[in-house]
Amino acid sequence: MKKTACMPAFIIIAVVAVAQQQESLVILKDTVIQVSRPTAQSKNFFPVKSVIVPGTLVLYVFAGLQVEGLKNINREIKEQIRENHSNFSTGIDDYMQYTTAASPFILEAAGIKGKHNLKEKAIIYGMALVIMAGTVYAVKTITHQLRPDGSNCKSFPSGHTANAFMGAEFLKQEYGFRSPWYGYAGYTVASGTGILRMYNNKHWFTDVVTGAGMGILSAKLSYWIFSKIKRNKSTTSGQ
Repeated sequence: MKKTACMPAFIIIAVVAVAQQQESLVILKDTVIQVSRPTAQSKNFFPVKSVIVPGTLVLYVFAGLQVEGLKNINREIKEQIRENHSNFSTGIDDYMQYTTAASPFILEAAGIKGKHNLKEKAIIYGMALVIMAGTVYAVKTITHQLRPDGSNCKSFPSGHTANAFMGAEFLKQEYGFRSPWYGYAGYTVASGTGILRMYNNKHWFTDVVTGAGMGILSAKLSYWIFSKIKRNKSTTSGQ
């Protein structure tokens, strides 16, 4: 077994994190530019460009669930991890999945303001959680994929990873305008969560990649829905 068997997992997760952070810099630039523009001129179209990376991950893995090449990658990564870390076991990933989403509320409590106030943060997070949890549950039920450890058939996608990446995107959206390091920190923790799920033998590589994409998409969709509702409410009250 080659020692490079685990590399696809680390590379793809790293690419997701970097790509999402590059988007943060674009958002920061756009935010600065829009300060001098009337807000009425901004359009509330769905940000298609911002979902290309996570959307591609989800579609790619869905399309390749039965592709032998992806199955081989799954098996190779599992075998490499089991070969080098056969006794590895930790429950820290059960807690890590929540740290990214909790961070914006902790920062708010510490007096560091994000894009939205506490009530708005709670609403946005609640919507993202419902979207993410509902989607993950539905896909798990439909695909019925066996976990690497054979414990049950709820492997695809990784709910822990989806939850962690949803929180990472939530943190980035709220505080990325202050510093891109907020996003880097969130995505680092989320990536660690996904990797630990594989090391705990609870998920395949494809489960983690798809979970990451679904989590990011859930947060982005929640922000878009909230901004649309808020804009429509503002327009109605101004009439």
